[in-house]
Amino acid sequence: MPRLPLRIVLAALVLVPFLAACQLLKPQDVETLYLPDREKWQVANAQDDGHATIVECVPTGQKLESWRELITIQAFDDRQGPQAPRPVMDKLEASMRARGGELDWHVIEEDAQSVLYEWTIRGAKGVEDQGELARLVKGKDALHRAAYAYKGLPLAPERRTDRLDLLRKARVVKGADEYHAAVAEAFPESAAKH
Repeated sequence: MPRLPLRIVLAALVLVPFLAACQLLKPQDVETLYLPDREKWQVANAQDDGHATIVECVPTGQKLESWRELITIQAFDDRQGPQAPRPVMDKLEASMRARGGELDWHVIEEDAQSVLYEWTIRGAKGVEDQGELARLVKGKDALHRAAYAYKGLPLAPERRTDRLDLLRKARVVKGADEYHAAVAEAFPESAAKH
């Protein structure tokens, strides 16, 4: 069985905090974004070139090709260093506008270390109406992104609130010790088991 790069393992584990992570991880000097989600997701795509990582997860039973909900954890190229979140978000917005259709994009919260934003797109050729809640977070080594995308508009207000709360809790961790501390903080009931 081929071994997945540690970045992918860490990014996948942030979505499934109840896995036996204490036994899977050895202290490493790898930075990733921790997203303390209690929902069950399965990895549908994972890529790591040694400098940038993307992990896409769908709810159990869905496939990447036909997703209705999608969680993405991304680490941008660490050779570029920790970029400021706002200019990167502005580039992402410009890329989305190039798709055509009716794009509604706005920033929800912003500070020097992160930006939480939301967009919806309707009527873009070849793209089902959809939306995304996302957060860019500046780490020490790279810029990270966590996103919740959904198809079918509008998003139910309760679901939007839940997903925004989750994204607000996303934080950069580096290595197993910080990862375990983040799990213990987010899920105190699981800390007692380790």
